[in-house]
Amino acid sequence: MLKKELVTKGLVKFDDNPVTHRVWKATFKGVVEGLGLSAREEADLLVKWLGPKPSKLMMRLREVHPRDPESGLKTLWSRLEREYGAPELIECLLLSQQENFSKIGQRKPKKLQELTDLLPEIAAAKKDVYFPGLVFLDTSKG
Repeated sequence: MLKKELVTKGLVKFDDNPVTHRVWKATFKGVVEGLGLSAREEADLLVKWLGPKPSKLMMRLREVHPRDPESGLKTLWSRLEREYGAPELIECLLLSQQENFSKIGQRKPKKLQELTDLLPEIAAAKKDVYFPGLVFLDTSKG
């Protein structure tokens, strides 16, 4: 019962956004790590805390390995990483958010706040060696 309470208090559902995937994964792994779960239990928990799209995919992948939960769990994490954690995908999303940001007028203070939120996110990602493609922003063209 204590395990269940810890899990429900420490986790949030993944929002299907590649940009937030790494933070969500770190939180999930941090909570699950100390619980001593079996591979099957972790896979079940993983599917439960994923968003709708990846959850369906993961349920199908989990069914492929009914007798080898360790291999199934590795497959689940590998597929999630490929679908949502690929550096190129996240770089592309961050750059497109920045490029497609609408013009800010005097009567759009909310847009200015959105830009204020987006720029530090891109700056932090640019410092991370995981996203080498963002170094492009340091060039004159970028």
